[in-house]
Amino acid sequence: MLKRFLRSLLALALVLGFLLLPVSPAAAADRIADDGALLEELAELREMNAVGFRLLLKKSYFSALAENDLAGLSALFLSAGMTDYSLRYNTNGDLTLDDVAWTEPHTATCSTEEEFREAVRDLLSQGVSACQVIVTDKNVFDRLVSGKAAFLFSAMYGAEEVSIRTTLRAPYAFYLDDIRYYDMPWYVVSGEDAWLASIREMAEESAGVFYLVPDPAFAEAVSADKEMLKRLETAGAAFEYLYTYSEGMLLKVRVSARYPGTRIVNALRENDTLYLNHREREALSAALALAEACRREDPLETALLIHDALCERIVYTDDDATEEDDNAIGALLDGRANCDGYADAFYLAGTLAGLEIRYQHGNSRRKEAEERYRDVSHMWSLIKIDGSWRMVDVTWDDQEDRTVHTWFNIGADRARRTHVWDEKNSTPLLEKTDPAGRPGNEYLVRDEEGIRSAVSDAAANGYDFFTLVTDEGCPLDGGTVLDCLTRTMRRSFSYGWNEYMRAMTVLQE
Repeated sequence: MLKRFLRSLLALALVLGFLLLPVSPAAAADRIADDGALLEELAELREMNAVGFRLLLKKSYFSALAENDLAGLSALFLSAGMTDYSLRYNTNGDLTLDDVAWTEPHTATCSTEEEFREAVRDLLSQGVSACQVIVTDKNVFDRLVSGKAAFLFSAMYGAEEVSIRTTLRAPYAFYLDDIRYYDMPWYVVSGEDAWLASIREMAEESAGVFYLVPDPAFAEAVSADKEMLKRLETAGAAFEYLYTYSEGMLLKVRVSARYPGTRIVNALRENDTLYLNHREREALSAALALAEACRREDPLETALLIHDALCERIVYTDDDATEEDDNAIGALLDGRANCDGYADAFYLAGTLAGLEIRYQHGNSRRKEAEERYRDVSHMWSLIKIDGSWRMVDVTWDDQEDRTVHTWFNIGADRARRTHVWDEKNSTPLLEKTDPAGRPGNEYLVRDEEGIRSAVSDAAANGYDFFTLVTDEGCPLDGGTVLDCLTRTMRRSFSYGWNEYMRAMTVLQE
């Protein structure tokens, strides 16, 4: 008797527990008969964060949803924001759900790869933390999965990190969860030109950190071609690159400023110098003092004073004795630098003095013998004066015995004589050197008459030395210039012929 009573009590408890599961008022009065009513019901349950409940559907409606292994019903659950659940049901349309998990219902449905791409773009543009994309065509779904499309498109449209799951049966869906977005500028690039254009734009904006995100086709090309990566990095060598791979595909490149000069300037612009280390702070103090001492109303005069001051205080080194030789820290604090260090110091001090300055990487052209030349990796500076960019090579102007201005404020016409760079993807220079911005003791000569005129003017002005630069296309060579000087000069002199610049410097004794 007692056993029979306990069995009856247990059965009653189970029935009561089942009946106490949430049932919507509408479902109790009439069974749910269409998608709209079901979604409305689920929205109320999501607001309640219900983890277990019953749904009563009309038998005919449930039969339609149950086709293809409950695909229609699962799609509606997904659209309502249901990310996980266990389901029991019968053919009458009585559904019991337990262990339900919810998220914000950000869902899109698509049937083609292009629609999928647009769906990811539109959902991520809303800044959602999670979303779902249903693909109605299984063949399309399989191609998207095998091609890692969800990872690639998420990276392209703003996701720095994302967790992605897919369904194993209909409805075929991608779950994008825990989406974290880029907190810095980012560019989608489709080829080498777009990559380099983005690098230029970020350099112009002095961005310290940003992302480049290759589109799927370019991502595959870059991943497979290490020589292409080398070309791209060399063209934008003012930056360092950190590649992030997901699912075996190159998704994004975190690009950060390589040189302390850039980091220091960015810290000042963002009014956040706390992350600068001790040496960077010392370099900042030294650069501020130099900028203040050289600042003038005329930007060209300011640039010239900074140029000369750096030549005075820095000794060129190429032994890479320390990691600071190739940046402004070694140049300003230790007085030792290679070409990178000269350019970084000029950028830092010049920018603090109010000038517009950029780095330029390329090669210097060295003549070895006869007509053979050798290109050596090199770095120099660009400065914007009167709306146009000009070249400044502080390193080459720092001669052992004196400071010259041969490579200060020159245009592309003279720069090409000694320097080689990717002109297509670099800041365009003023094509012809502006004579108004050159030193008074420099003369552009086209013929022997020009040489005689220059000698006369130099004597009248009392210059201890002067420079004759041969004009483009003129037939003058070093021997011809020397012969003319010998016939023209009325006092003894010494000279030096610069084969690179096709120029002769004359010291009057």
